[in-house]
Amino acid sequence: MNIIIRVGPILKKIIRNVLIISMAAFFSLSPYALAGSGVEKYSESAAFQDVFGISSPDDVKSVTIVYSDGRSAHLDLADAKSLLNVHWGFSMERFTMPKIQDIAKDYYFNFYMEDGTKRTLTLGSFFACAGFGEDNYIWYRPYIGNARNALYTACSSMAEKYKNLAVPSDEQPFYPENDVLGECLSGASEWALPEIKSAASANILPIDLTTGYTQPISRENFCRLAGYMICRLQNKEGGTHPYDISGELNSLLERKGVDTSTQISFPDDEYPGFEVCALYRLGVIGGRDDGCFDPDGNITRQEAAKILYNCAKLYDPAQSACVSYADNSDIADWAKDYVYWVTQNDIMNGVGDGRFAPKETYTTEQSIATVLRLFQHIAAKNDVGSVAARWAEAMKMRDGRAQYLFMSRDLESKSYEMLDSSGWVTGVSSPWIARYEVRVGQNGDLKLGDNEAVVIFEYATSAGYAGTYEQTLTFVNENGWNRIDRISEAYNISTGQ
Repeated sequence: MNIIIRVGPILKKIIRNVLIISMAAFFSLSPYALAGSGVEKYSESAAFQDVFGISSPDDVKSVTIVYSDGRSAHLDLADAKSLLNVHWGFSMERFTMPKIQDIAKDYYFNFYMEDGTKRTLTLGSFFACAGFGEDNYIWYRPYIGNARNALYTACSSMAEKYKNLAVPSDEQPFYPENDVLGECLSGASEWALPEIKSAASANILPIDLTTGYTQPISRENFCRLAGYMICRLQNKEGGTHPYDISGELNSLLERKGVDTSTQISFPDDEYPGFEVCALYRLGVIGGRDDGCFDPDGNITRQEAAKILYNCAKLYDPAQSACVSYADNSDIADWAKDYVYWVTQNDIMNGVGDGRFAPKETYTTEQSIATVLRLFQHIAAKNDVGSVAARWAEAMKMRDGRAQYLFMSRDLESKSYEMLDSSGWVTGVSSPWIARYEVRVGQNGDLKLGDNEAVVIFEYATSAGYAGTYEQTLTFVNENGWNRIDRISEAYNISTGQ
């Protein structure tokens, strides 16, 4: 009798890391040395010194601390080595992230090595090891737990000690120049290479999906891709550490008013990953007919179309579409709207000969390409005018949840109580919004700033026209996305009030 045991993602990670460290100890090698080329040499978890690239504190030639005001100071070598000793042996965890925009918010350390290489250690003891696509990097951060307080204490003590010794300087943080993504493209089809590179640069490509490109993707891994994409739509500059992923997904669930109090579990997957749980709660993906999730099962093309469509619907009402395929009769009735929409919006294409092949399995590289296209499709609507139009459409539909999604954090906090008390239904049944127009930029007598848009609403009742009102939206950039920060009172154009 065969017994199959499936463990949750957290337990799988623990087992994997224990095996890596045990093998390293057995062979007297570090996890870094144990690995091969490309991203493989950057273990999911490793000791600080192994991924920081030093074998001894003596490898350091000098260390500079750089403050938020641009001043810097050189650490005494004894202090530099003391700082390294605190970090030595500390468990670090891998993730990917672009450059930290506010890296100089407080301070950071520049390490100059005896071999001529350079490293930057940020507040929080984060550091980048290698490039992973254009302007995207493989980073390490301390294992989340109380023990990392010692690292913060050591760094902040150094910052306090040297702040009065710092002088103006032109020191800048260092980012790795080597891009390991090029070593991870073997086996990918020629057509897929540009989109795989773009997906990595957009930070929506999990490191462990840079292999088996032409093989069928599992349902769980497709959800992970979709989850990474959603996180970037929440925060363009965020990371992919599990802490970041769960935080961004929980933020979206909160914005959507989704109950997260109950544990998601399936008969064949007792502890699903963050992405699966979030997508299931959001109604993006469901289980199989027997109640199982089938995480390792292949995903079909029509199932992929449904997930992509449902992801799009989280941010914008998906419009109906109509497309004709030679094998249209093979597409399940429940999947037709999804297939037509992803086709019409150039997210997915047919397979040739006018066919969609709905029941064929979907490959890893196809999944990467289409999730990237959906990300670009949604992100393209981030200009002030497009966001204003989407908010206006939500106003017309009286959808408070959709309006809330486009608000800044500050406006959210001011609007939550009112929206929640109204059951997230805004406006009144009559008069209703019949149509709207969005205006931006310099338009006749209208002189708007780059962060402003005017929406003109025309109202109606069953008796006909009921007035025209104007509202001005002021935007703020949050995490790389335009969000509405202020909404003016409605001004009645027809009466001048």
